[in-house]
Amino acid sequence: MGFVMAEEEVLLYIYSPFTNRKSVFFIENILPKSFLNEIGFVFNCFMRSYAYVFIPFVLICFIVNEFVSNILIFIFILLYCYFHFAILIIAYYFHCRFRDYIDFDLNKLLMVNMTNNVDEHQDIVSLITLRHCRIPPEIITCYSYADRILKEIQQIPFLHNLTRTIVDHKYLRFSWIKADKSKQKEFISALKVGDIILYHSCKSVIGSIIRFLSRCYWEHSDHYIGNGKVMNVAPGGIKAVDINKWVTDDKVELAVLRRQDMDIEYFNKFMQKIEGGKYNYLGVLIELWRIITNKKQDGLMTLPIFIINITLVFIIMYVWYRHPDLTRLHLFLFLIFAPYLFDTVYHWWVYKKDFSELDNFRFLKGSNK
Repeated sequence: MGFVMAEEEVLLYIYSPFTNRKSVFFIENILPKSFLNEIGFVFNCFMRSYAYVFIPFVLICFIVNEFVSNILIFIFILLYCYFHFAILIIAYYFHCRFRDYIDFDLNKLLMVNMTNNVDEHQDIVSLITLRHCRIPPEIITCYSYADRILKEIQQIPFLHNLTRTIVDHKYLRFSWIKADKSKQKEFISALKVGDIILYHSCKSVIGSIIRFLSRCYWEHSDHYIGNGKVMNVAPGGIKAVDINKWVTDDKVELAVLRRQDMDIEYFNKFMQKIEGGKYNYLGVLIELWRIITNKKQDGLMTLPIFIINITLVFIIMYVWYRHPDLTRLHLFLFLIFAPYLFDTVYHWWVYKKDFSELDNFRFLKGSNK
């Protein structure tokens, strides 16, 4: 795709808070790059194996705890805490090293985001930016150039991830695609079956929490099924509701997106199939997990995630210090904290010995360092 350099320079400036990073690890100046690559590869192989044997190992420790003196278990748990500290430090080093490597090369950043986000992109931001939906021409938006800007943003996938460091990134939260629903009858008559309705409640506490976590202005999305009804997916279940309640509510803001390739017959059958179904609580928990582990972004371990992991280990050590006799509790804490460590340590690219695929990826012209 051909973007003019002016646009790419703007993107580079947007990402500037992550540019010009210099390694803070003295080991970079001591060990050769090839040796560090080998260490990273071996460490990744170890962690992948360790993740499989971790739960059986802890369960064995539960059993052994019944037959071994508390002193031995006491010492073992302390050493185990130090072991996890070492894992975190090594992993954080390689994550930072990889971030230094990709630096502000937009091609590399896009490749990392695209390979890390391998789900179906069901969150609202991905729905807006990756599915190439358009704002229907019949819908009047509060900002007249909204559809034009949306089209330009969709030319660069994962732009919303690359610009997460902007101090004021309100325009990337997509509040500007808000529809003008002052003429209520005209707004409803402009809707077509299959339109995606984005929802923002100014008075919803839960909505505020969702917007904070997802970094999106819209906390909810539904589909218009015709006759003034939307198929609403909510904790109470999946059912058709009257869109008039949203249109007439001054505290509710709406936006409308339309897919050009919508198969209406298939859509109607699918809506009939899911009506009356249960809310996908598991899906919500998975989305939350992906947010707190940074898997919705580039997947790299950030300083806050590193601190969270260290804090979890410190909690175990604190309990170990305050209640040395509760060895079962110590092991149980390891059991429930470890999945977060494993998920944040693992990364698609970080421990690779060969980055040629990443180096050869070209999406944007003229964005090389």
